Amino acid sequence: MPIPGVFAPHAYVNTFGPRTLSFVTTDYIDGEEDSSCSFTGVSLSTAASNRWIIVGILGLMTNEYTASTITSCTVNGYPASIVVQDVHGGDKAIAGIAVAYCPTGTTGTIVVNFNSAIDSCHIAVWKATGLVRYAPYDSNTDTSGTMTFSLNTLSDGFIIGIGTSDDTFIGSSTWTNLTERYDTTKAVVTGVRSSSHTVTGADTTTSGSPVTITLSIGNQDDRVLVAASF
Repeated sequence: MPIPGVFAPHAYVNTFGPRTLSFVTTDYIDGEEDSSCSFTGVSLSTAASNRWIIVGILGLMTNEYTASTITSCTVNGYPASIVVQDVHGGDKAIAGIAVAYCPTGTTGTIVVNFNSAIDSCHIAVWKATGLVRYAPYDSNTDTSGTMTFSLNTLSDGFIIGIGTSDDTFIGSSTWTNLTERYDTTKAVVTGVRSSSHTVTGADTTTSGSPVTITLSIGNQDDRVLVAASF
């Protein structure tokens, strides 16, 4: 069957049912020291002909590695589009969001590729329905100390945001206008080098008005926030 949205006559006119979003799971690989990270047996929730999988991707590094781009992603063999990404200037964290039309499988393998080796990779998985195209309605990123911006939204849509910081002082994360789905600290160890990263993700439904997102996270060192509305 054709992928929903590819032949949609109007980019955001929804002909595939209401937009829905549900958070599914997270997964983490430490000490990968490679440019390709493969997560096997990842829960994808219930299979459906109108199911899309949205993957939040966080590439974490010590000073030994300086990857700067997420180059590709697949979900259970289906290609995903990297719809937004950014890297902190210190080259210690990359954040991105990938979207895949994935109608089959309740579990599967998610593969994330970077332009060069990283230490560790964290993913978060959401299930969505009712999307009409891969591209988000709006997206934005922030690597500054404020970590805040606004997104335009659809009246029946949703927002997904993910963020990370390289923390010498570990603290909990606080989201404004998004509902937090996970917030944890991951140690990144490569040889004799190590660091700790806070990783977090959140989402919300939208009414069509602009939404201002703010993320307060750890000590806000080497931090990245990315978000997209659909």
